[in-house]
Amino acid sequence: MHYSRAKFISVGWDEVAFEPTSPFSRPFSVPAYYAIRSGMLAGEAILQSRESGINSSDLYRNAVSIHIFENLKWALRFSHFVFRFTKLAYQTLRQYPELGNLYLRVVEGDETYQSFVTRVKRRMEDLLKGRLSEKIRKAMARI
Repeated sequence: MHYSRAKFISVGWDEVAFEPTSPFSRPFSVPAYYAIRSGMLAGEAILQSRESGINSSDLYRNAVSIHIFENLKWALRFSHFVFRFTKLAYQTLRQYPELGNLYLRVVEGDETYQSFVTRVKRRMEDLLKGRLSEKIRKAMARI
């Protein structure tokens, strides 16, 4: 992110071309969602900076930390779990296909990775009828 005296802010952008406010062009890519969300946070930071006198870069950094980084931390921990227990993840998704729709809501920005992971963990426990190995139990506790 770059801040200038002219009150312009530039942020990273994924290569997408659509109107983010249109219901017919919802982004279906995680990078696109975060790029758009980052731009929205930058705009909000500029407006808030004008009202409060606080540096927009500081406001933006704080907003990104809260609204983007926290979610990506959950995504990273969950991806480590899925790659370690691929067969279990596949069996869970196969048994509970609604999780696929829930993941799409995460990608669209309507759900968080935290709520998604919580539901997936519950479904995994259901699938295994609560009989989790110690290895799986420990790995789940780290997510």
